[in-house]
Amino acid sequence: MRHHRAGLALSALFWATASQAAPAGCAEFGGDGQLPVLTNAALGQQTVLLCNDAFAVLHSGISHGPLWTAEHLTEEDLERSMQIGRVVRYFHADPRLSFEDRAELSDYRASSYDRGHMACSADEPSLQAQEQSFSLANVVPQTPELNEGIWTGVEMAVRRLAEREGELYVVTGPAFGASVKTIGSHRVFVPSAT
Repeated sequence: MRHHRAGLALSALFWATASQAAPAGCAEFGGDGQLPVLTNAALGQQTVLLCNDAFAVLHSGISHGPLWTAEHLTEEDLERSMQIGRVVRYFHADPRLSFEDRAELSDYRASSYDRGHMACSADEPSLQAQEQSFSLANVVPQTPELNEGIWTGVEMAVRRLAEREGELYVVTGPAFGASVKTIGSHRVFVPSAT
């Protein structure tokens, strides 16, 4: 496949401060207006920055999923998210991405992996933001044990920290080892760690 390069070493995903401000519409999700940047050049190819209402995603056409999400989580946003509850529950392919570069619902069918949110849907302050969080561009394959166990605990701990501090900048993403497992016909990368 054109997106799966043999020998592509994806063993390290490193974050660094961007040397310039993020595009309009996304800068508010990074501390001091700076979004994370990749230092692994191989992972930086075929990326698209997606600006949503409450978070940004750097999406990869190689991994067919997010490399990171960034959000500015505030106590007020969490209060609004509690008022609306979790209404949206349907995952969808992101129409802003080409069919070749994105994941599709069919990639997850019969895979034994859950669709694990990077930017948590329960944190979203509006119905539109919640719907955006159900885009497969904001999702990585997670085992059910991780998604329903430790990952849920991490999301709750981050929420409590944001409530206590009043606001937080949150960066979330997958890491890939040298040997990458994939699922589905689009060969969506399964992270070795999240």
